[in-house]
Amino acid sequence: MFAKIINLLKYIYILFLKTYSYFMGDTNFFSGVVQILETPKQHFVNNSFNVTVARAAIPLKYGKMQLIHLNFWGALTKNSYKSNDYILVEGYISLRDELPQSIFKSTSKQVTLTVLKVRPFFIFKL
Repeated sequence: MFAKIINLLKYIYILFLKTYSYFMGDTNFFSGVVQILETPKQHFVNNSFNVTVARAAIPLKYGKMQLIHLNFWGALTKNSYKSNDYILVEGYISLRDELPQSIFKSTSKQVTLTVLKVRPFFIFKL
């Protein structure tokens, strides 16, 4: 029974990737699974808009991860995700300069994902 559930989840995930690969004409669009690394923090912009910011990681090959920052706007801020949760996100990627920690100019960029859609994604570890 447990193996059937895992196979069903794998099938749904592959079907999702095949479906959305046709619509990904924009090079800044991202759709995939990310792991939340820390508890998201809410901020208010002009005392009227909610913005939730969280650090996350995109799992890559060989156990490596790409660190990104997630920005949730509007109704998406009501979702309560915790550290080490896996979520399925869609949104647009932007690159911003990191704040320099010294007087020298920083050449590294901060990857930010503005989330448009989000769904919980469960991973079963045996």
